[in-house]
Amino acid sequence: MASVAPKVPKRLLDDATEQLAEFFRVQGAAIAAHLEEATEAHAAARRARKATLDEVFDQQRWDRVLALEILTIALSVSQAAGRSVLKGLGVPDEYDTERTRAWLAAHAAGVASGINGTTRYAVRDALAAGVEPAQMRQLFDSYAAERAPQIAQTEVTASKGFGTYEAGRQSGKRLTKTWITGKNPRSTHSRQNRQTVPLRGQFSNGARWPGDSILPTRERARCNCMMTVNHQA
Repeated sequence: MASVAPKVPKRLLDDATEQLAEFFRVQGAAIAAHLEEATEAHAAARRARKATLDEVFDQQRWDRVLALEILTIALSVSQAAGRSVLKGLGVPDEYDTERTRAWLAAHAAGVASGINGTTRYAVRDALAAGVEPAQMRQLFDSYAAERAPQIAQTEVTASKGFGTYEAGRQSGKRLTKTWITGKNPRSTHSRQNRQTVPLRGQFSNGARWPGDSILPTRERARCNCMMTVNHQA
């Protein structure tokens, strides 16, 4: 049995990290500006109350922006993975990215909503604590430095796994898939290292591939595992 592993350039992870870091920096600057405007408006009207969450954080807007960023990452990574897997399987046809776009867009929308939901709670708490605009910017600078790399790793892993799976489907071959743990894996992932199931099946943790969005956050966040596809040589 021959196994094919996806090949994704490291620069795509670096690009995703910087893309998400820039998102947080832009988001932080915008929210800090809204906070400053709301504070000044309240002062001019001689109202002592603090700025409200709705005045400074428009989640629908940020969900749209972030979903597009994540979709861009997902398309580039899954395409690289899918093309390399088809080549490894000896399939001459080009990987069809367009047939994956709708699914990846839905995935990106769900992930974006979750990320921004977490951010919204943090902004709410910051407003309750009476932070100044400069402090709000600092909060988002920390997100650019800390959350962006973690989210990038999660989404690159998920997109690589999805691209591998989709290439297996597009190949038309009868395949199995194998979970390969990455560095410093969770205990749950270590237990299923080298576990092999049918291509359309699920691994013992319920995932279709590493980073699968059907997993709870505790099982997919920062995952760096990989999946191979296998065929009879």
